[in-house]
Amino acid sequence: MTAKDLVSQEDMALFESKLSKRKTITTEQYTLNLKNKKGEKTFAQLHVQYLNLKGRNTVIVVVYDLSDMVRM
Repeated sequence: MTAKDLVSQEDMALFESKLSKRKTITTEQYTLNLKNKKGEKTFAQLHVQYLNLKGRNTVIVVVYDLSDMVRM
């Protein structure tokens, strides 16, 4: 499974745009509709950090589920 498998179709263009810019920035934050294990949409905020760790390009992502906040 790849990260693209988790992104809903409606936000795929935004996700691919962010992927293409990752070599020019080190940190970013954005919100997307993701798919959970059941295939249901989940609104989430991603905090992404790109870094070089021991000579290897590394991506650290923290995902916050915002679904409950959106329902309020």
